[in-house]
Amino acid sequence: MDAILRSKLNANFSTTRKGHTMPQCKTCRAEIVWITMESGKQMPVDDVPRVVVVADDGKVASGRPSHFATCKHATLHRRTTEGGVKQ
Repeated sequence: MDAILRSKLNANFSTTRKGHTMPQCKTCRAEIVWITMESGKQMPVDDVPRVVVVADDGKVASGRPSHFATCKHATLHRRTTEGGVKQ
């Protein structure tokens, strides 16, 4: 991992928009939102709602994609297993 990306992982990034502080990804600096999953764990998602499902009855459900799926540096954020392999 190069020194610039390593330093970004140790920094706190945020932007201010409409009077609110928005967290940013530490490596690509995209604005993210933290959600709490059913398991109680936190997960970063992109700050752009996207339509993901249109039901047969016409109801639309929207969601946000996991930032791990869209970040070009996602591998830097993955935890390692006991053997040192990235998950």
